[in-house]
Amino acid sequence: MKARSAVRRFEQRAHPRVRELLLHGVLPQTRREVLPVDEILRLSGWDRADLIKCDIEGSEREVFADREARWHQDALCVTVETHDEWIPGCLATVAACFDPARFEHSHSGELSVFTRRAESLGRHAPARILLFEPPLARQPIELRDVSEGIWGFMVFDEHSCQLHPNPAGEPAATLVLERELCGHTRFHATASLPRKARDLVRFSVAIDDRSGKRVARSDCVAAPGAEAALELTLPPLHGRYRVTLQTEMAETGADSFHAWAHWLAPQFM
Repeated sequence: MKARSAVRRFEQRAHPRVRELLLHGVLPQTRREVLPVDEILRLSGWDRADLIKCDIEGSEREVFADREARWHQDALCVTVETHDEWIPGCLATVAACFDPARFEHSHSGELSVFTRRAESLGRHAPARILLFEPPLARQPIELRDVSEGIWGFMVFDEHSCQLHPNPAGEPAATLVLERELCGHTRFHATASLPRKARDLVRFSVAIDDRSGKRVARSDCVAAPGAEAALELTLPPLHGRYRVTLQTEMAETGADSFHAWAHWLAPQFM
């Protein structure tokens, strides 16, 4: 969400007295870029947070709209100051995220506190596995139909890779690797294309077990200068699985020049 839209929404929903102070310049109007909590954790290099404190001035219904979001379901304790006097339904939206069988709900002053029950502490999500993290660098990677130029394939920033698509009509550039999974239930990556690219690129991921049985597949299309999220929800996976990443031009006759297709931090969670 852009900072401007976030500020506009706050102004529209704020308490009448707050809107009055903003209108007359008593309170400064500032611009701040905001990020999803999952993105903040990713940028911090964390797969989960033990304690999360939220005081987000009436945005609880948006932030806690996803009842299954891993960032709050994997936390040990989440505290939230809700603002039902401004936006009715905030507390109900937040509380609906926390199953009473797994979380104890209490209050501390203005805060609603959701603490994971002791009997559910062993149910943490498995540790995140980044496909290209340095400890896994010696494991084999298979490349098929990938340009021999230096731009064809490279790993950068330790956790991401470039997989350059071939000209339209040619086979997809393909990368295959295997990883050992321990109950992982999600795959996530960000597909990114530089502004210099001329046409759309399709990114696809497939996951197969060792017998070759397809577990899941998904794809997305990224435009020049844009990013697109690629998510897979999986059954708990245990054992060794094959991951196939592919990039190809999305349209007939498209130009692959400068189509430096980037897989940013592909990972299992």
